[in-house]
Amino acid sequence: MAGYRVYYREEGQNYDFDFPDWEGTETTYTIYGLYDSITYYFVARAYDIYGNESENSIELRSSGVASKSDFCEGDFWPEGDVDGSDLAELVANPALLDLSTFAAEFGRTDCP
Repeated sequence: MAGYRVYYREEGQNYDFDFPDWEGTETTYTIYGLYDSITYYFVARAYDIYGNESENSIELRSSGVASKSDFCEGDFWPEGDVDGSDLAELVANPALLDLSTFAAEFGRTDCP
């Protein structure tokens, strides 16, 4: 495996697998410009050095802003947000957290 690619789409739209929204091996990725009133869906794919991609991960859904709490269960890399790096970790280790909990926290940037 050489890295991950993250794709997202709005409800009612299709993924554009020709253009990943993020690609790399970094441990941090934040998607900017998302709106609270729009439902988004996310998938990740692993890729090899030849550019071959895996099948989609489990699709995650995010709708609206998650409520604030003292702890972000989905912040596996404790950098203060729940982002693409955490999604990649969840794809690699799905037993880490319930998918619905992760989806509700995805996009948070206020984790202590």
